[in-house]
Amino acid sequence: MGYIKPWFLLSAAMTQRLRRCHISVPGSNEKMLLKSTRLDVDVVIIDLEDAVAPSEKAQARSLVTKLLQQETWRAPPCHKAHRTSYPNGH
Repeated sequence: MGYIKPWFLLSAAMTQRLRRCHISVPGSNEKMLLKSTRLDVDVVIIDLEDAVAPSEKAQARSLVTKLLQQETWRAPPCHKAHRTSYPNGH
């Protein structure tokens, strides 16, 4: 599961059922990310923008990439991130 879609581009299969419970998790907090893999929610939104300090954005992207590849997610993960070409990545 290397690629995740932005939260607003959910697949057709996902849009056929209601998404009532979303949780937003800072992409720089490994403990919270690991816990979110086991939560009974409809969607996990991984925030790589406002919830992450500018100095931690590169490390957060690496952490999220690693966890997406290694962990089994109970709910589909989506991300919230600006392009890396923006000044300071935000």
